[in-house]
This record gives sequence, structure tokens and C-alpha cells, in this order.
Amino acid sequence: MESVIRNVKDIDANERRYLEGTLGRQLQENQQVVIRVIDLGVEPDAATRRAALADASAIARKGRANAAARGVSEEQVDAAVDEAIDHVRRHKL
Repeated sequence: MESVIRNVKDIDANERRYLEGTLGRQLQENQQVVIRVIDLGVEPDAATRRAALADASAIARKGRANAAARGVSEEQVDAAVDEAIDHVRRHKL
């Protein structure tokens, strides 16, 4: 499994417009874009699953810390996560 992580502030204008068009939303300077390429139908091994969970947990911790620093409540964060999960479930590939 490959991952690409880019800081939005480091992405040139043309690539940023492409990513924003693909994602359907504007990107902010304090965000990162994370792209993961996976092989469909292939079960990742235990080490890969643990690494993916650790990555996701780190991203969640950073997100919650950023939200708290901006005065966003835990309830608002939870609601945003629930909304994102619902969106992904409705738009399966």
C-alpha cells in the first residue's frame, strides 16, 4: 500500500486547482492531502493493518488538537466525523 502526503501550502497552484476540483472543495493552507493507493481484493497483512490504524489515529489526534485550539467542541468534531462516514458510505466506488 502506497501513501502520498502533501501539505497544501506546498502544492503549486495548478495542482491545487486539480485537487480541489477532484475533491469538490477548497483546500486550506493548514491542511494536508493524503492519498492512499490500495489493491482491491487483496487482504493487507497484520503489520500493514496496524500501520494504517496508527496513521489514522495520529491524523485523528492532530485533528482533535486543531479543533480544540480553535474552540470547536467534541460534539461538533464527532458530528463532522459522522457526516464524513455517512458521505463515504453513500458514495462507495
